[in-house]
Amino acid sequence: MKPESEKTGRIIGPVFGVMLFIIWISFLLLVESNSYPQQSFIHKPLIIWLNYGLIPFFVNAGNYLLYSRKLGSFQTFQSVTMLKSSLLGFLIWLLVIGLFFIQSGISYWTNVLGGYLTIIVVYFLWYGYTSRKYPHSNLGTTGGRLE
Repeated sequence: MKPESEKTGRIIGPVFGVMLFIIWISFLLLVESNSYPQQSFIHKPLIIWLNYGLIPFFVNAGNYLLYSRKLGSFQTFQSVTMLKSSLLGFLIWLLVIGLFFIQSGISYWTNVLGGYLTIIVVYFLWYGYTSRKYPHSNLGTTGGRLE
């Protein structure tokens, strides 16, 4: 891959992910406003997490679709691991909110930061596990080629 197109792909991928996120937020707001026009969901912990919890997933999905998928095994491995762990971390924190914090007055920042920390922990656990289980997929940073 040429250096210029690599830079462009690196930038365009996350931007595409942000555009996917904007479409997701628009869809959620449309469903919320049409389903329950008299209620405000702004301060509900579950709705806050549904709105902001998938930002890492969408940014990494855009990066994977437009950039990492075309590279070698190491970048693809990292990108797929981040996609899976961000989705799993999102679902784990959604379950935690649903079981423990649905009726409480959990603050906005505690909700979002707790969810993002969950995603980060899941990523490092998943990456560590798969790196030990499949050490050949982590050969180098040049697409799996030895340097």
